[in-house]
Amino acid sequence: MSNKQIEKSQFDIVKLARQAIKQRTEDEQKHIEEVRHGSVFSPPSDTTLAQYRKDTKAIFAAVDPWAKAGSTKKIKTWQKRKSAMLCISKLETIALLREQDRLQRLGAAEIGNQHFKTWCQLIRDIDFYSNILLTQPKKFLLPEVVKKASKRRLTGLPDDWRMILLDKMTKSWREIYLVQAVTGCRPVEIGKGVKMLVKHGTLTVVVMGAKLSDSAGQKFRLMEWDVANASPMVAELIKLVTASGNNRTIDYSKIKSKNPSSAYSTAVRDAGRRAFPTRSGTITPYSLRHAAASDLKNSGLSSDQQSKALGHQVSETKSVYGSKLYGKRSGSVAPRTAKASTTVRTKMPTKAALVLSNSIKAKSGVPLVKAIKVAR
Repeated sequence: MSNKQIEKSQFDIVKLARQAIKQRTEDEQKHIEEVRHGSVFSPPSDTTLAQYRKDTKAIFAAVDPWAKAGSTKKIKTWQKRKSAMLCISKLETIALLREQDRLQRLGAAEIGNQHFKTWCQLIRDIDFYSNILLTQPKKFLLPEVVKKASKRRLTGLPDDWRMILLDKMTKSWREIYLVQAVTGCRPVEIGKGVKMLVKHGTLTVVVMGAKLSDSAGQKFRLMEWDVANASPMVAELIKLVTASGNNRTIDYSKIKSKNPSSAYSTAVRDAGRRAFPTRSGTITPYSLRHAAASDLKNSGLSSDQQSKALGHQVSETKSVYGSKLYGKRSGSVAPRTAKASTTVRTKMPTKAALVLSNSIKAKSGVPLVKAIKVAR
């Protein structure tokens, strides 16, 4: 291959790569405006990026990466792979273009034979990652992909299914299950320690939040139940707390597992199969969260309190959890009241509003909200 041919192919590849980055950025902005109603994405954490790189390693090694990514029967898996591929490809393309520009500024004489192979590899890598961005399918569901049953649907279960499931939980998971079933908290939030106190005829529970950002999530939330009017599930939790001197913190510290949240999910699934062997749908921890949300929607609590109880900062978010239909049952676990660290908004803030809010906070030096402490 002559130098002119190399230059021409390099020029075309770099030009297409820049177009791919521009198009990807426009697609993201369109998604923010049309789907997320102006709410911005939180940048991926180092942990998420590490997982993305791990997930895409085998995919990028395939002859047809998009076909490899689509070879799954689970929509959730496909969506996760697609997000990983687009994220890593965009980051890699941007980084490679910067390095290519640096070498190009040096000129052919400066590069010399020593770095010529490096430069050629850069071009090949740019071509690969930018091609991933340019060839992403708008809809890519292979024929064998099937829609997963929603955990939101609680049909085919008796009114007291959560109590029945409690009896099927093994001893090591019983306390954790009780806390999650009553509070509707996320499994990952149990790892932060859920604090409980029984005092003056009231059960008080404090949950430290997860999925936090400037525009989403509650750093902590506090819920209260009347001891005298407790439903069977809540009464079981009250017994657990009073047996520990009216004060108890539940977390995963006693669980011997590298990933206790995942192990807990497996325990709930297994208990669900034992409790309801003929039911086709799988019961998971998020089934309990949806059930708690359904109870909240029938509790008479205000919309803001319902959002606070679920750990949401935006009221519209709770629409994806539970259903008022499924909450018309006995044994509600809805609290008497719910409080949280942040005021609930009606809609997600726009990008401009979020930037302004962060600027005001930076100038005013507003301290972070201190973690609430339950009296001992």
